[in-house]
Amino acid sequence: MRLNALVVAVWIAEPLLFVHETGLAQQKFPIETKGEGQTGSKYTQQLAIDVGDLTGHQIRVVEIKRTYSEETKLAIMGVRVRYCQMLCTAI
Repeated sequence: MRLNALVVAVWIAEPLLFVHETGLAQQKFPIETKGEGQTGSKYTQQLAIDVGDLTGHQIRVVEIKRTYSEETKLAIMGVRVRYCQMLCTAI
C-alpha cells in the first residue's frame, strides 16, 4: 500500500518537477534588410536518387549558395550577410 502511494505521488509530482519553458532558451535577433534581395543563386551540388516505388519518383538533395550584393544590406545583429549556403531535400 505504501509503495502504491509513493508511485502515485511521483506520478503526480513528476510533471511539476520537470516543467521547462521552451521559450526561455530562444532569443530573437534583429534582421535588417534594405534594397533588393539576393543577387545570385547557384546549385553547387545536386544528387537525384531514384526511389523505385513509382516510375520517375526521385528524391533530390541539393546545395545552394546565395550571394548578396552590397546594395542589399542584409544584416543579422549588425553583421552584414555576404552569402548563405543551404542544404535542401525535395521529394
